[in-house]
Amino acid sequence: MASLNLLDKNRNVTLFNKLMHDFDPRLMAMPVHNYNPLVYFVNYAIDEIIEFLTHASNCPECYSEEVIILWLAWSHNNSDERVKVLLDKMCETSEEARISLLNFLCTLRERVNENAISYILYFMEPKFDSSDMGEACDNIFHNIKSWICVQRLHNLNTIQNKKCYHF
Repeated sequence: MASLNLLDKNRNVTLFNKLMHDFDPRLMAMPVHNYNPLVYFVNYAIDEIIEFLTHASNCPECYSEEVIILWLAWSHNNSDERVKVLLDKMCETSEEARISLLNFLCTLRERVNENAISYILYFMEPKFDSSDMGEACDNIFHNIKSWICVQRLHNLNTIQNKKCYHF
């Protein structure tokens, strides 16, 4: 994928859109890794892939993968509101998407930022309470040691006050 991007980024995006014209859910649910072209496209071609992302937001079977792509798109594009709406839609409607995003955010380690913390805290709201969410939130404590100290102290106090913390 990186090699194709070096040759011609725009042609690569155009090819992707042509190949994905039918929005096949099996392809939209492609795992997030370095061979997934969306990992590259979110950095420079958000306008060209927004239609694909919109269709993905209507396909619950691909939420667990696409929610990570949407997070990357949102965080790399100055908090693009179009992407945020799609991201929120997936997170509001699917516990699997929330858990997938929460697990991803916990792996950011020293790159955890204010937006990631806001989402993590949002997932701890009572409306999302479940044993699965509680277990996913528990994983935060395995990664929190790599967050910067100011964020760590603030989050620890906030997290302990959340109902989800008690699972």
